[in-house]
Amino acid sequence: MKDQEVAKDLFLAVVGPFKHQIGDLGISPLTIFFQLIQQMTLLKPTQALVATSHEEDSLSGNPDNSTCFDLSTLAQTDLVQADRSLGICGLPLYDFSEAEPEAMNSGASVEVIREILLARGILQFFYPPPDSTVLSLVDRGIYKPSEVAAHLSVARRLGHPTGNMELLPPETNFLDLIEAIKEQGYVIEGELGLELSEPGKTTRGAIKFRPREGLISKLINRISANLNLTLTPTP
Repeated sequence: MKDQEVAKDLFLAVVGPFKHQIGDLGISPLTIFFQLIQQMTLLKPTQALVATSHEEDSLSGNPDNSTCFDLSTLAQTDLVQADRSLGICGLPLYDFSEAEPEAMNSGASVEVIREILLARGILQFFYPPPDSTVLSLVDRGIYKPSEVAAHLSVARRLGHPTGNMELLPPETNFLDLIEAIKEQGYVIEGELGLELSEPGKTTRGAIKFRPREGLISKLINRISANLNLTLTPTP
């Protein structure tokens, strides 16, 4: 009975802040429940020793040992990796605070919603910053400057207008973008072409697992598919 109560409390704690949004989006609670069960299999139950006297135990009704859960495996699991690899902007609801969905659902100002989406790496999927997008492409194996420029152009054609610069001054000329990033020390010339420098790797490490990364997969998948179609001989 106790385990059932723990499972119920955990489910309500996860789903509770988003119950209105889930209904508005037409998402079945059963779907959320199955996903939660799947994630709960990653939890490792452990016994935590509670240093209390027998007199305190009898008064509080608490046993000497209580069940805890090791969250390390779940915390290290990338739950939206599949979305990003398919070029989808996955929304990790668990990454939101309780106040953020409420603010968006309450009709808060556009600026407030914009700042929430920006902080969660979602706005950058739809309005990609050109400078950090260059770093992302280089990190994903797009080494030649001409190929990097081609991918940026494809992003605009796919309906992703250029966003604000994140690393370079806002007045940076788009045509000089790659050279400007090199001058700032984020990329260097390597054996194959462009490579990330140490500052570039540090910057990438802070954003590569965010929803915005889905755009990079989308670009690479689209260009790879076009190349395959072009290179496939017609019968």
